[in-house]
Parts: sequence; C-alpha cells; structure tokens
Amino acid sequence: MLVIDITLTFAIAGRVLWGKGVVFYLNVDLYVVRIPNYETPEPLTLMSKPCTDCVDTIKEFGIRRIYYTTGNNQWMCDSCQTISSDHVSYGRRRYD
Repeated sequence: MLVIDITLTFAIAGRVLWGKGVVFYLNVDLYVVRIPNYETPEPLTLMSKPCTDCVDTIKEFGIRRIYYTTGNNQWMCDSCQTISSDHVSYGRRRYD
C-alpha cells in the first residue's frame, strides 16, 4: 500500500505494470479522503468525490474502484465504468 499525504490522502493498492513509457494499473482501488483543516470535536470527513479531470484520469488508467468520502464520515464506492462527476475543481476554475 502506498500512501501519499499532500492536501488529500490517497491510498493505492494493486499491481503496476510498465510498458513503453506507459503505466498500467491492474486491480487497483483508489481511496480519496478529505479532512477539514480546522479542529472538530470528533473526526470528520468532507466530500472528496473526484472532479471531472480526476475522473478522466482514473478512467484513463483503468483504476478498478474508487472509494471516497461524502461528508459526515460516510463512504461511497464507484467503479471506473460508473463514476461520473460534474464538479470542476477550484484550481481548474481559477487557472482556466
């Protein structure tokens, strides 16, 4: 399991294959968690559904399932084939 902590936490577990400069992910699940940057009495998660750019990338790499928080410590699971998003990220809105 690989964990990267930037502003979001991603956990990826699975096999990675390299071929001609392209990375292929087989049987990989992606976990996306967003936590507030302020203190709360109890642990709290916020909506972390991937934006439209992230969904396109997830589909391009063939990630099997995406688990993300929907707020109030609830989780949702979508497959690569069924996930969709109309959310445009703050960065995309700001710099486009």
